[in-house]
Amino acid sequence: MRAFDAYKILDEQEAGSLIDLIAPCMDDYLYIIDLKNDTLRISQSAVERFMLPDKFMNDATKHLRTLVYEKDRKLLENHKRKIYDGKEKRYNVLCRLMNSKNLPVWINCRGEVINDEAGKPRYIIGCMNETGTRQRADNISGLLGEKEMASYLYSQPKEKLSGYFIQIGIDDFGIINNVQGQIYGNYILKRVAECIAECLSSGQRIYHLVTDKYMLVDMLSKSQDDVVQLFKRIGEKLMSL
Repeated sequence: MRAFDAYKILDEQEAGSLIDLIAPCMDDYLYIIDLKNDTLRISQSAVERFMLPDKFMNDATKHLRTLVYEKDRKLLENHKRKIYDGKEKRYNVLCRLMNSKNLPVWINCRGEVINDEAGKPRYIIGCMNETGTRQRADNISGLLGEKEMASYLYSQPKEKLSGYFIQIGIDDFGIINNVQGQIYGNYILKRVAECIAECLSSGQRIYHLVTDKYMLVDMLSKSQDDVVQLFKRIGEKLMSL
């Protein structure tokens, strides 16, 4: 099946409605640009995040020019020219967009160019994601990250908040990486995470914040002695590495 035929099927099922249905399940911002009619359809979440008037816009070129950070406009215009000239069918671009607070945000914009029946570029279908957002998880340590920790804390009933935080860091981790190499450094990150996790009860959580720092969260305990005993257990476990 040709790409244009595939898009006609999508169009019959109302592409805009599909975006509205799928977008809430994704962190990416989905979009469809109609090059012939100069229209843009984008996820509602992108409207809330960036300087966009609506999820469906006429005069897409004008709105996109306002949306793109001034220093990156030439880059996007060059890509657009290549699309119109038929030199670019698929692209992957890093640029900055202005958010709702009028601040530039780095995004990765990927898209597929769909030709019409005459072989001329007609649509661009793709997605954007923010490259500078905090990670949800870290594959090296196997732990969730700062963003998920924040979500967990915000989900707790405020009237019942109690407990404590313990931050644990790895001293001189940069030296370990430089002297022993990244593979060994990654091994240390993983083993430290495993040792800490083995000391936790079911009501306690551990998150990997930045390269060499972990945060323990306990929203149930009310005893200072619990903190001391947990810290002691973790210390003994790490000393046995």
